Amino acid sequence: MNLSSDNKWSIAGVDVAQLFKAWGRELVRSIPAPLMGAFVHAPTLLVIRQHEADYVLIRQAAAGGEEEVTRFPADKLDVLPDGLLTADIDTLRAHSSAGVSIALELSDTRVLCHALELPEEAEANLRTTVGFQLGRLTPFNPGDVVYDAVVEQRDENARKLKVALYVAPKAAIEAQLSQLERLCRQPIARVTCPRMNALGNLLANPPATPFRPNRNVGLAVALLLCLGVLLVAPVLKKRAVVNDQKAQIAALQAEVGDLAQQKNILELDAKALNYLIEKRKARPTSAALLDELSRIVPANIYLKQLSIDEGQLTVNGEGANVVDLIDLLNQSRFLKDAQFVSTVTRNPRTAQDQFRVGATIVLNPLEAESVVEQEPEQ
Repeated sequence: MNLSSDNKWSIAGVDVAQLFKAWGRELVRSIPAPLMGAFVHAPTLLVIRQHEADYVLIRQAAAGGEEEVTRFPADKLDVLPDGLLTADIDTLRAHSSAGVSIALELSDTRVLCHALELPEEAEANLRTTVGFQLGRLTPFNPGDVVYDAVVEQRDENARKLKVALYVAPKAAIEAQLSQLERLCRQPIARVTCPRMNALGNLLANPPATPFRPNRNVGLAVALLLCLGVLLVAPVLKKRAVVNDQKAQIAALQAEVGDLAQQKNILELDAKALNYLIEKRKARPTSAALLDELSRIVPANIYLKQLSIDEGQLTVNGEGANVVDLIDLLNQSRFLKDAQFVSTVTRNPRTAQDQFRVGATIVLNPLEAESVVEQEPEQ
């Protein structure tokens, strides 16, 4: 996660915040409008539509009607004062329970429409799927356009989708949006055209549409809590009965627990004893091996660490002329196949060679002890 970035929400170059916002928008879009209207106050929708030589700011009523709010010339956008539409928008916002949402409606002549037929599996990621084909389906470069793909019809039998692809040049749209947002002093959440349905939007990452919950949300939450209590209460009662039964079972098990524990201890002691006996048969004693190493290792070589694992001896140390150590170890009756298991390096502080040697232990305990006992006599 890149916590040094401005948004602090990027992982491996992916903007996680934008992913969650896109997921939220798609979730809201998937909720049926009647259900959405029953639980939230939708914002008042304002549409900026170009009509001949003017732009018209239109308020769309919930019942489907339209009301013209104001007009302003389309050819003088760059000279109109900032916030020209702010007063009208604030008036409408004051009478709305969830604020206002502004959409720009382009004329059909400014938007290229192309019909597609896709498998129904493409609907889960429709916009991205169609975006990969923009260079083939349109005369534009994919980076020079804004677009949207809208499902127009579904063929359940053939498992096909009839999709309408809407494309418009990005540069002209961005310049127009910049001027209109300057006049509104508010982001424009949607760019569409008369042919697109209510779900279409040419903006890839539109600003979030404000929705405010109404009283029905509180009633729904209270109802869900009541249902949850009704569902959980029998479970809690059964859980209490089960806990009582478990306590009785635990008391019975405690009565025989001591015997079982003693039995397990004896079995573990027997296994440990057998393990020690087998290990003693399989390799020399540590004392015998240490005695052998102290006898054959020269005085100018120091052993720092010794480990024995599955019949293998590993020794770490440092000293001078450590190359001769391999021959000395291989001459021992305890060891064979001695070799360096890592590169010999020079310690700059002590000027000594550091090494790591591995060897195979070859004598069993009886032979090892006999060798150790015979050494003084020789």
